[in-house]
Amino acid sequence: MKFTLVTTVWQRPEHLPRLLHCVIQQTHPNWELRIYGDGPQPGVREMLVSSCSKLGVSDRVDYKELPRKQGAFGNHLRRAGLEAALGDYVCFLGHDCIIDKDFLAAHMFNIGERADVLSVVTLRYWTKRQWGSPAVEFALEEYLTTLPWPGTQVAELGEGRIDLSCTAYPVAMARRCGVFREAWDQRYAADAASFTSCMRDPGCGDVLINPQIVGAHF
Repeated sequence: MKFTLVTTVWQRPEHLPRLLHCVIQQTHPNWELRIYGDGPQPGVREMLVSSCSKLGVSDRVDYKELPRKQGAFGNHLRRAGLEAALGDYVCFLGHDCIIDKDFLAAHMFNIGERADVLSVVTLRYWTKRQWGSPAVEFALEEYLTTLPWPGTQVAELGEGRIDLSCTAYPVAMARRCGVFREAWDQRYAADAASFTSCMRDPGCGDVLINPQIVGAHF
């Protein structure tokens, strides 16, 4: 089973070398990485060409810069990644993710040989809120730590929430259901709408959740 990993870059390209390292270390070896810059990203192409050449993965990593689309939250870039995907399944990673070496293996545990599964793995993640305000409405299953954030915010690290980087979609189903469709470009939570549209698709066999913690999303 081949995975297409799609990630976007905007303003924080310094995270990319870390993500690239995480992908290369995967115990499941069959993957491709497609990276999309939200407008010009100075120095990113040169860094990727150099790093991928040294690591011997130039043929598995593709980088493109698309015109910036204001207020689209990167949804148009994820859509482009889906259209170009050569894998059986597609994962949309935040460029600020840290994924464990068994991230794809955990998805494979859910998927097996099936092509109709929505596979979900568990990530730890940070959420920010104003000092003194209650926790976000979708309460975390567990708070791991709380840290001060610049200004008047706090950041809490927890686990249990399904978000953008937790899900592997069958490519055929994702295209059929129009995940990250153009009509949702102005929606911050287009990942939730995409997941729901696939979950309701008649071709969706199962939604399988692997409780193994295999990364963090910042």
